[in-house]
Amino acid sequence: MTNQTDQQPESSPTRPDHYIVGYSPLTRQRHASRTVVRQAGFFLPHLRPGMSLLDCGCGPGSITIGLAQAVAPGEVVGIDIEPRVVERASALGREQGPPNLHFQVANVYELPFADGSFDAVFAHTLLHYLDQPIGALQEMGRVLKAGGVIGIRNDDDGGRIIAPANQGLEDYFDLQERVWQHYGRDRRFGRQLRSLLRQAGFVGIKASASYDYYGTPADTGTEAQLQMARIKSTAAYDEAVAAGWVDRATLDRMIAGWRQWGEDPDAFYARARCEVVGWKE
Repeated sequence: MTNQTDQQPESSPTRPDHYIVGYSPLTRQRHASRTVVRQAGFFLPHLRPGMSLLDCGCGPGSITIGLAQAVAPGEVVGIDIEPRVVERASALGREQGPPNLHFQVANVYELPFADGSFDAVFAHTLLHYLDQPIGALQEMGRVLKAGGVIGIRNDDDGGRIIAPANQGLEDYFDLQERVWQHYGRDRRFGRQLRSLLRQAGFVGIKASASYDYYGTPADTGTEAQLQMARIKSTAAYDEAVAAGWVDRATLDRMIAGWRQWGEDPDAFYARARCEVVGWKE
């Protein structure tokens, strides 16, 4: 079972949406390795010094720090609903961030900012965990100034590339699909971003795509360990066993499949990310 220090109970009134991947140490480590160049490069051309910016679902803050450097001396705020994540982001910000940056706990559906507070809003891999993504986008739009820019990046599992394949990995991705469907989530969410921004009232919308990839022994080894840890400790997999979708022996085979893949010198994994930029009229 997931350690209570790593996952907030799903019944919490502050968490209306199911964060399927949990908050394991390896997950936090992966999130902290993200950078503004690799994960937000599509958005950087639309930023300039002096802009104010809001990063929604900022996680441990590594991308937010890069955004703050890009718009300095403009004010940058990173928000996340998980207090312990915000504590870690604040610590990282004090250590590495510029003085124009701060973090706070906030709900993306009820942002604690006045209308038209920011020149730019950003969100990385947030919307596909939300029950009401259009509502969240409309709230982001509320705090944008007229003419302000929004940048969103999200997964789309329809572009997954992984080699070499094995049965354990195939079983894992099949189960992942079923778990996400159970919680009303779409593993091919990214391709909907342009439509979602249009429905939320944004204009001038431009879509693109890129990949996060793992192509060195260190990267593939770390990814394998992360996926193995998720199978062992994330509540969603315990729930899948309880629902009868899978048994422990099959989970063990999935873990073995990831271990085999992670030890293969030819292993490669690439995850598609869809990106979109839009403007508030």
